[in-house]
Amino acid sequence: MGVQYDGKSPSKGWYFWQKTKALAKTPFNHTTRKDAGRFAKDAGITTGILIGANLLLSVPVLMAAPIVPWVIGFAAITGAFKFGRDAWNKFGALKETAAVTNYVREQENNWYDKKARKPLLTRIKEGFKKKVDAIPAPAIKALKFAGLGLAVVGLAVGGALALGAFGLVPALAPFAAAVVEAGAAIGLSATAATATAIGVSALAVPAVGAATFAASNASMLRRDPANSPFKFKKPSENAKPISQGEVFSPGANGKAFEFNDEAKPAAPTNDNAQNEARRLAAEERARNKKNRDNSKKF
Repeated sequence: MGVQYDGKSPSKGWYFWQKTKALAKTPFNHTTRKDAGRFAKDAGITTGILIGANLLLSVPVLMAAPIVPWVIGFAAITGAFKFGRDAWNKFGALKETAAVTNYVREQENNWYDKKARKPLLTRIKEGFKKKVDAIPAPAIKALKFAGLGLAVVGLAVGGALALGAFGLVPALAPFAAAVVEAGAAIGLSATAATATAIGVSALAVPAVGAATFAASNASMLRRDPANSPFKFKKPSENAKPISQGEVFSPGANGKAFEFNDEAKPAAPTNDNAQNEARRLAAEERARNKKNRDNSKKF
């Protein structure tokens, strides 16, 4: 039974196309190269017999003799049947080879993966989250403060431009005039240039701040949801130092143990008995050696 996803399976036409592609690859596979060569040989001989018989039967000289067309036709049918049957059997065996089966199974897995794939928007979101999570935490914090700094700069530039344009701060008038000249270079009036510059500066504050906050918040919370995304965690003042009696397991939490001071002492050994047994064994070995030496003399 073919692969299924949500009650659906590939069509018969899909399987026919996949098997056709798999059979086309058999001459280039080291496990099926010989079988494909034998099939091609028998199929080629069958085709050659049929074409050759057709050419011979079209010769007028040979057609003049009544018996010749029958002989050519019988020989052609016999040869084509024999080699054609062999080619068909080898083709059937070629379809059942592991190379063809594995190729079709691989295509089935690809078909299933495509059907089970999440929507494009979901994959884009997950890909963006993975990219953000791959950024080191110090870099995330640096980007956060850099983004907030750019927002403050945008707010300052917009405010300075507004104060200079309206004449509230005469010292900032040259700055406003420079913006007006830049706008005139691209065809904007003084009012339009000033309003555009102030608007861009003002929009930089929420845009940069929100983007930086969202990226940093998402990344830091996914790394450790218990921690604040924008504050470095200080070590606890009551943290217990690692002692000799504390062992950490491969997991995140440590596992402590206590030494068993109430364990029974080991049973005392009888040193005198052991020494006596060793002495007796040594005497026995000495007597055996002496007896062997005496027997060699005679």
